Amino acid sequence: MINLKTLFRLILVSQETMINWCITMGLLLATKKCPICDNEMKIIVKQLSYRCHQKHGQPHDYRLSALNNTWFSGSKFSIENIIILTYLFSVGTTKYEDIKRETSDLTKTTSHNTISDWLNFCREVVFDWVEKYQSVDLLGGEGVVVEIDETKVGKRKYNRGRLVDGTWILGLVEIQIGANCRRGGRFRLEICPLNKRDADTLLPLIRKHVKIGTTIVSDCWAGYYRLTDNGFVHFTVNHSKEFVNSHTGANTQTIESQWRAMKRNLLRGGIPQDNLYLHLAEYLWRRHVLHNNLDNFIFFIDCIKQLYNPLM
Repeated sequence: MINLKTLFRLILVSQETMINWCITMGLLLATKKCPICDNEMKIIVKQLSYRCHQKHGQPHDYRLSALNNTWFSGSKFSIENIIILTYLFSVGTTKYEDIKRETSDLTKTTSHNTISDWLNFCREVVFDWVEKYQSVDLLGGEGVVVEIDETKVGKRKYNRGRLVDGTWILGLVEIQIGANCRRGGRFRLEICPLNKRDADTLLPLIRKHVKIGTTIVSDCWAGYYRLTDNGFVHFTVNHSKEFVNSHTGANTQTIESQWRAMKRNLLRGGIPQDNLYLHLAEYLWRRHVLHNNLDNFIFFIDCIKQLYNPLM
């Protein structure tokens, strides 16, 4: 995987090198068709635009920004700084001071608002990817176990006790069973609408993510009581009596361990309730990258191209 030093040395060394790299990666287009004469317009690197200048036939001098409908459009932030911030986000560097240090120079200091805006732009990219990926890659299937549970994400009242004032989250994790191995596989998170967790709220969320016929393991919460009627095989464990069902072996230990990992991650910078969905998407995206041994930066660029298509 590329590091920041290599990014500066090989990609950001000059305007021409940087733009050619963006073209190679599919973030910008080398040419576009002129809408007047249909001739091919080549990118003018210094001006970051396309131009078609015709003196004969149908004379015209047409110009078009090369940044339209791209990851770089509509921003006063330089392309160089956008690439740097994109890289830092992809590898998990989201602290404001770290980003400010790498994107500021002697003449201009990157503002807190600019960093905040671009971090949210990045999170919107991964949210779009999560929504598309989850809609076509359902969990489970016949003979596959999925553990489900809900947790509340927020701050403890008065910073003490067990009472939490926050948002209910539904979690679903597919269990991978191998030789002497049982671990969590694919993972899904959903914010419970209206902060409810009754059957009418939870069942549509479960059907959205889990294939009919899947074996679902949960606690004895009443919101799950209609799972069998909806085509799922359902086992429960009564946590007021035991951690593992003594008759069936059913347990929710894997999903509970996922909660611990998720909350550790979110609590590093606090839990912003207004855009919690973006931070949950970021967590799912990073977990997918880690579990599939993907290159953070290259994969994030692929996600950008799904949302910001320069061909449009």
